[in-house]
Amino acid sequence: MGLPCVYTASVVGIRDAKSTEAPAAMVVLKTGCARTEEQLLREMEGVLTRLELPVRVKVVSSLPLTTSGKPDKLKIKAALEEAQG
Repeated sequence: MGLPCVYTASVVGIRDAKSTEAPAAMVVLKTGCARTEEQLLREMEGVLTRLELPVRVKVVSSLPLTTSGKPDKLKIKAALEEAQG
């Protein structure tokens, strides 16, 4: 997606009241950058369509990884759904 302060991110589908699933993102910021979840969502609005826009963004220091070093989508999904309430 190419946001200036995003080092890496992972997007998963989470349960949503409006539809069966909606995108949600877990984001790691570049060193020295500071962004709130709301600021990131506003930046994404200029890049993504309304359907692609995450319903939830969580800023973390690192993504949970599998033993092979890939983002652990199950842990990411669980953390985003828990944070959503």
